[in-house]
Amino acid sequence: MSEQRRFQIINPPNRLRLKVPRTGGPDLKEVQAAAEEGLNAIKDELAAGARADLDAMATAMGKARECPAQAEEAFADILRRAADIKGQAVNFENPILGAAAASLTTYLEKAGSQADKKADVVEAHLQAMQLVMADESARTKDGEELLNALRELVARTLGH
Repeated sequence: MSEQRRFQIINPPNRLRLKVPRTGGPDLKEVQAAAEEGLNAIKDELAAGARADLDAMATAMGKARECPAQAEEAFADILRRAADIKGQAVNFENPILGAAAASLTTYLEKAGSQADKKADVVEAHLQAMQLVMADESARTKDGEELLNALRELVARTLGH
């Protein structure tokens, strides 16, 4: 007993093909120019946000020094804000600030609970970051030297 079965292959229509042009489309230089224009429009906002974060980090640092019981909470706030600055600094063309924030986040993630040592290293990073925001010359070779000094401080403090 052989039973014959009929199979039918169904190919659904490719509607995406109709929506994607085969030739043409937006000019990549125009797209890039529009993106750069958009970034330029928010650069000042990002820099102002970084300044506000630096002020809040300095306030948190003051709380950590005044009340050691709240130090870990303050360092957690500083870590979060430093991570924000690290990500945003490139967008307003301040890679030295971003690198200093990256150094600070790395240090805070590895330092553990040595609040007395931690406060001094965090304070050094905050001062360096404030200097980089305030002084254009700190964004060049001087800034690189500052970063190297921060990296050496972190390595010495962590024992690497």
